[in-house]
Amino acid sequence: MLLNKWLLMVWVLVMGASASLQAASDPTRPPFMVKQSAKKTHKPLKLSMILSEGTQRKAIINESVVAESDSVEGATVIKINEDSVVVRRAGKNIKLTMPLAVVRKDGNHDE
Repeated sequence: MLLNKWLLMVWVLVMGASASLQAASDPTRPPFMVKQSAKKTHKPLKLSMILSEGTQRKAIINESVVAESDSVEGATVIKINEDSVVVRRAGKNIKLTMPLAVVRKDGNHDE
């Protein structure tokens, strides 16, 4: 009698483990039941202005004033051109352009 109870318990454990393994690989299982790795998302980059003073340039990206080699929203500023900025994020170069390519030059604020 004790042997039958022991065999029954082993059978229940084996069947329970088997059912949980099947459920883990079930393609019809709702997504909230499956562990998902979180993707790192970044805020979109918006170039607002490029400031030029002699040979030095700064840019305003997402309301932050940045120079070359500075970082903003997970991106590193590679190059600030007269009408665009090149940044590198997640191993990819991204060229940001202003809606109207306007460069504000020091001393010419009334243009």
